[in-house]
Amino acid sequence: MTVLKGVDSAWEPNASQIATAKANGVGAWLGYLKIGNDGILHGWADATFALVKAGGLQTAAYCSTRADQAALKARAAALGIVLISDVESSVNGGDGPYVDPALAISGAGLYGGGPRGDGTIPRHLPHNHPRYVVSDYELNQATIGRGTLSWPPHDARPVGLCGWQYAGGSIMPWGETDLGVY
Repeated sequence: MTVLKGVDSAWEPNASQIATAKANGVGAWLGYLKIGNDGILHGWADATFALVKAGGLQTAAYCSTRADQAALKARAAALGIVLISDVESSVNGGDGPYVDPALAISGAGLYGGGPRGDGTIPRHLPHNHPRYVVSDYELNQATIGRGTLSWPPHDARPVGLCGWQYAGGSIMPWGETDLGVY
């Protein structure tokens, strides 16, 4: 299985930062879609997603279940990007009964904490969402697969597309970003 090293940021990268990331082996830069007061800190302009693609990187967007899900789906389709719903407590109050219906409307994947975090991902594994991204910073630097695998090696892995955000707020040559493998 091919893995793709990626980063994400609430701030919008410029062409130089995208080129620097690409030169350092990054294959994807993920951003955020914001609609109204949905809990997302800062949404990217549509032009920024286009800039990332023009720079030769793949992209996707984190979004909130508090936003209009049909509008998110339409915007993502127009941009040609994948949605991943961020269900952290800081975005929308955390996991709840509203998550599955929102994902069914938007077609988004799910981003949340793993078994060492808030437990969102383990609770949703049986739901067969189209993709999962686990936020798991708790595993130490020496963990086998950290930074090279798209899922923590000893955790139950969902069927389908997966990603592992293994470090947050990392200072890199292109700026401060979260780090992941997809």
